[in-house]
Amino acid sequence: MADDAPEDSKIDGDIAKASRPTFASLEESARRAEAKGVYFNRGPHPFAKVIESWLEDKDEDDYEFGELAVAQVQVAPEADDRADDAGSPPVNTNMTDDAGSPPVNTNMTDDITDAVLEDIKEACAHLTSVLPHSFRSAVADDAIALASMCTSLNPKVPWLTFRLEIVQNNACVRWHQDVYCGRCIITYVGPGTCAASDRDVDWDSIAKEGDNTDCVLGDKTEQMSTNAVLLMKGSGWPGIRGEGLTHRAPNCCENGTECGDGSSNPKRLILVSRSGCTTPLSPVPTDEGEEARRSGSYVHVISTYVPPILIPPHSQVNCSRNCATAQTREDKEKHRM
Repeated sequence: MADDAPEDSKIDGDIAKASRPTFASLEESARRAEAKGVYFNRGPHPFAKVIESWLEDKDEDDYEFGELAVAQVQVAPEADDRADDAGSPPVNTNMTDDAGSPPVNTNMTDDITDAVLEDIKEACAHLTSVLPHSFRSAVADDAIALASMCTSLNPKVPWLTFRLEIVQNNACVRWHQDVYCGRCIITYVGPGTCAASDRDVDWDSIAKEGDNTDCVLGDKTEQMSTNAVLLMKGSGWPGIRGEGLTHRAPNCCENGTECGDGSSNPKRLILVSRSGCTTPLSPVPTDEGEEARRSGSYVHVISTYVPPILIPPHSQVNCSRNCATAQTREDKEKHRM
């Protein structure tokens, strides 16, 4: 780490392995203030071969941003004074008890109402309906578990966005931190996301233009195993100290279509769950849509192949193949893992 790096960046936030390979243990570990990234391994996916075979005739360029499907759920009321200009909640620096550790809640659904949980389940079912029956329910279960965990960790963050992505060549191999609250990533097949603890980051090098590979020493890079579950805190995470977790996509072939040995980048099927205070998939405003958002529970689902659906009665739904998005292509592409 550079000696003249900003003082608030010299925080020994780390990436840590959960004590047990469960979502409850992941949540417990994520409540540590110094934990900026937490993961657990669970071995190759039982349907890895099936997933790889299913991906053979699919290409990321056939889909907008490589996205097979997207779903967005409002899990808490919005508050005008809760978000800053970056779309993230204001930092709360008093999140710990007298011992310096935040209280641990291992029941991931304590803070979720039945109606919101039903919304999450409906959205995840719609999201995964693009997948074959053989592994559809397994991915849906993962998405529900991630949503429950994220909502328990940050019950006042209003929006969850789910994505199923195919990633091969169009990914961000620059080291960076996310500006929003946080993300969870599962790479079902292919190489996993790379991350680094604060103490292993050269804060001068990470900000330079172009290739910043050398800002983290190679042997200090923590690369996720295939099918691992990773939670990454962003710079908007309530109570974050300094920046969010430093991470990048695996740099298989320098973003080219072929590696040095003539082989292609491996295809990756990724499930992403993002928490934030903004609505990156906000549809074109309508009176009905605005009323739904004000009333609390709101689900917005888009997909390449799946037709619009209705999720009654507690949710108001707006589904569209062409929605107005608050994110630019450049912003969205640079955060693909």
